[in-house]
Amino acid sequence: MKFKKLLENRKMPHYWSKLGYISLQAFLDSPTCGWTLDKAVSKANELYAEYKCKGCIQSLIYLEALELPEIVGILFFNLLFQDVKLKDGRPESPVADEVSDNWMNHSDYSFLNIRATGKEIDTTGNFIDVVRILPLLRVRALHVAPFFESILGIVYAQNSFSIVSDEVTHMEFEKRGMSRYDQVRYFIDCCHILGISAGVDLVTHTSAFSRVAMDKPYLFRWIRFSPDNNTLYNNETIEQQYTREKQEEMSRHISELCGRILNEEGLDSFEDTNVPIELNRKAYLNALKLLRKNGYFTMIPQTWNGAGAAAFKGFYHEGGYPVWNCCDINGKDQTEHSYGAHAAFMFHYNMMPNQLSFQITGKLGDCKTVPNDEAVSFLSEFFPRMHRTYGFDFLRIDYVDHIYSNLWNENGEEIPICDSLTPAQISEISQKAKECFPAAGVLADHVGNDIWRYRKAGFTIILGSEVGLPISAQNLQWSLKFNPTMEMQNGPSGEGGTVLYPIDTHDMANPFFKGKELPEREGSEGIQLRHFFSRFCTAGVGNRPKYEVIGNHDASCGIYRANIKSESLKWGNHWGLYRSYHFIEDVYESLKERLESARVAVYGVSRDFCWWRIDSTKENVCWIAVTWIGTEYKASDEEEEITLSIQLPECWKSDAVVIELNSVMELLPPWEQDKSYGTDFILRHGKPSYSIVNNSINLVWTKGTICLLEAYKK
Repeated sequence: MKFKKLLENRKMPHYWSKLGYISLQAFLDSPTCGWTLDKAVSKANELYAEYKCKGCIQSLIYLEALELPEIVGILFFNLLFQDVKLKDGRPESPVADEVSDNWMNHSDYSFLNIRATGKEIDTTGNFIDVVRILPLLRVRALHVAPFFESILGIVYAQNSFSIVSDEVTHMEFEKRGMSRYDQVRYFIDCCHILGISAGVDLVTHTSAFSRVAMDKPYLFRWIRFSPDNNTLYNNETIEQQYTREKQEEMSRHISELCGRILNEEGLDSFEDTNVPIELNRKAYLNALKLLRKNGYFTMIPQTWNGAGAAAFKGFYHEGGYPVWNCCDINGKDQTEHSYGAHAAFMFHYNMMPNQLSFQITGKLGDCKTVPNDEAVSFLSEFFPRMHRTYGFDFLRIDYVDHIYSNLWNENGEEIPICDSLTPAQISEISQKAKECFPAAGVLADHVGNDIWRYRKAGFTIILGSEVGLPISAQNLQWSLKFNPTMEMQNGPSGEGGTVLYPIDTHDMANPFFKGKELPEREGSEGIQLRHFFSRFCTAGVGNRPKYEVIGNHDASCGIYRANIKSESLKWGNHWGLYRSYHFIEDVYESLKERLESARVAVYGVSRDFCWWRIDSTKENVCWIAVTWIGTEYKASDEEEEITLSIQLPECWKSDAVVIELNSVMELLPPWEQDKSYGTDFILRHGKPSYSIVNNSINLVWTKGTICLLEAYKK
């Protein structure tokens, strides 16, 4: 196809055409070493042909894709644009025709922090460059990390709910005329072209002194210090300042102060995306100085295990900020779990510092609080706005891991122990999302197996507990044993919703959790095993889709660090693990439709290896998975053999049975010889020998391998 035709397509949104010419001019102004325009077009066509043939790109690893010139990725998606269905001038969402959130029970997910996808650790990714790695992913939905302006390098300390961060913006392209907001739209379009749904993260707090707090101070809890910062204003107590009357008084004064700054700059809002960002930032910084001059500070969120709202201990004059104190209902200090960079939405009026009202008055009835409907309404409008503005398909809600432990239930009434969202308030947010876009389901920031409870709060999916547990016989046995529970949850009389099988999460390396990244804890062998389990240890009605994290595929490290610092991943470039990733995905893709009508029937777990049998409910076929789970995952040159006997389906007795080995689980397929496989072994995909005796398969299986067998009646 001629180059000009690749750039000129009247059906394209205006920002696509603009991007094409901007990328062309940028390429001509600063050509990438070794690249000509003809070579770029040829590479785009080559990748397009591979994608149309395989449904993904396997010939490039992530860093290689990122190192391609921008114009290659743009031309690649321009080629794909020719084949897509449009809605209102944009590529249609793959779930646009869904009438409920049920599709989320059958999709697969990856966490993607745009900022973490730079080529080097000390750079950041952006919405234009990241699209080049999308065709390499084997998922159908993305959990996109917060991408709005934030502070201190923490993506979850959002300063704005509207202004896209510089750190995820292709700044050169913005200077040439492609706005940061159109860059987000382009990213969503590219996801949709690939059949990938995009989920936006709703953070239930902001950064301290956020733009949101200045625009809407009535959504937050404030304290005010005296001019010398030694005491609270007018010698008031914190209990006095926490009353609804005092909060409303402070809110009115803050609105007045911030209004002066906006009027001086001719702005309507600190979140205005239609004015030059430099002007907006100037107004914001002036308002910040004015609020601090008047002694105002936003309150931090109470800890997940705290009582009431956070309290304060005093003022740190050298640093210029308050010192907070968080305690649980028994008065035990929980401040180590607090986040001083955050500002709490005020979800309930009349919350007291570190205790409930009845602990002060001695009257149990005094523990009831008044919900702040405006705060819930603001959060309820977030997804509809993200859907209308950019095209996001579903919602993930942060900081909801303990919504039931933070709650008393008295005669069916929810009584919050601390100032956090209640299940009823979350249900309202979920309902508003569905009213806007019927397919919009909700992913909870929750690790556990109690989907039946979270479903009542409006959630569609949660993450399974496997992510925080080591690979062991006991833990794998629990996962296999959990299958009937999920079958009941999604059966005819179930409530729906599912528990994803998570390979990793973005915060497992948090010192309060595991303290190390997955590749550092378990190596490529552990990642490979978790990937295999996520695809084949569930099936049918009780199937649990996988949840992965960007970088799991090639042993990349640093996703937690990249969430709290303005940095990118350290790309692993482990070709052995990467080709195993695609190998397992190819197997799964070939069996996916048949596995939808199957179930895990029996299993066996020993200390060092395990097996399970998946029976089809429609065909006379079953699949048998066998894998090594010993503490020494690595395959070695010494092939020690293990013999085990596995019973075939009872109904097959007296029938002649033929065993067919699924070709995808033979030894790893040939690959380009110039690729580096990494220095360490990964578990090999093995092909055991077998015999059939009395309706059982006797396998002679090699230690340190993974295999998948297919058996069918002759």
